[in-house]
Amino acid sequence: MSEEAFVNEDLPPSWVPGDSVRLHNGEKIPVDAEFFAEPPESIGEIVTAQTTLRESKSPMSLPVRLMLVVGLTGLMFYGIVLGFRYLSNKPQDADLGYLFGGIAALITLPCTIYFTRFTHTCSYVGKLGMAEYTLRGSRSNTPRERVLLFADCHDVTTWQQRHYTNGVYTGTNYKYVWRDDAGSSLLTLNGSYSSEQQTPKAASPFWFADAGERMWIAFALDRLAKEYDSQGYVDFRVRGKDRVRVGDGYLEFHFGGAVTKLTSEDIKSLSIANGSFSVRTHEARWFSSKGKFSFEYGGMGNAKLFLFAVERLAGYTFS
Repeated sequence: MSEEAFVNEDLPPSWVPGDSVRLHNGEKIPVDAEFFAEPPESIGEIVTAQTTLRESKSPMSLPVRLMLVVGLTGLMFYGIVLGFRYLSNKPQDADLGYLFGGIAALITLPCTIYFTRFTHTCSYVGKLGMAEYTLRGSRSNTPRERVLLFADCHDVTTWQQRHYTNGVYTGTNYKYVWRDDAGSSLLTLNGSYSSEQQTPKAASPFWFADAGERMWIAFALDRLAKEYDSQGYVDFRVRGKDRVRVGDGYLEFHFGGAVTKLTSEDIKSLSIANGSFSVRTHEARWFSSKGKFSFEYGGMGNAKLFLFAVERLAGYTFS
């Protein structure tokens, strides 16, 4: 799987979603949504889809864009220069006008170029994988493609962190990484959103990652059941070569080359706090590391499946 492979085929006609297909967050797809690239058959039946392009949206012509970029940049520069010149009689203030005008122009130029660009994405989550297409410059250009097949994956790690400044929520960063058997990244989706209740707007790219994880879990659940039937346990990667094994009525920690097996009689508590799993035995004491096992949620592969396995197979519940 290549994250930056070009699609060599001609741009296909706009894809039309079926009645059962929803946006990645579950809402209904807008009637004017234009899916400029058709999803690959390899990702199976499409469950969710999303696009930033609308049928009425067209690229801004080059002359108009140049006029807008030059005009806004020049207006910002000369507006500040003239403002300093006419609002003050001091020569040094006029010089400051050129300084601040230049700074404002340097900020306005890239911002105008960025906001007048023609760049759109459409993405799909199917029962067998995910696909994302990015179109730049013109509808007739060839979109850039990223495709992930769940059959190539071993697990996914998910991480989210809320940020606060002086107690005020300022945003949330997220990162989803699908990995192969060797632990190498197959697909990374990361970004940020602003919603303390973890309900970003429908257009947020976060929902593509979230929908992809949900469908991956449905796909991997069958694999987990087969692994348990054949081995009597399932393994979950934590970090490096460390892993946690979940079996019938027990947890087994393979940390740092040492193996520790805990049964229901050994375990005093299981909890999730501050983004970490914590397991304590009856031997655990506050002044000692003995009988304590902890690992980050964001570093564990298939963390949600781990919770499911711990409850269904080992008979424990994290608080």
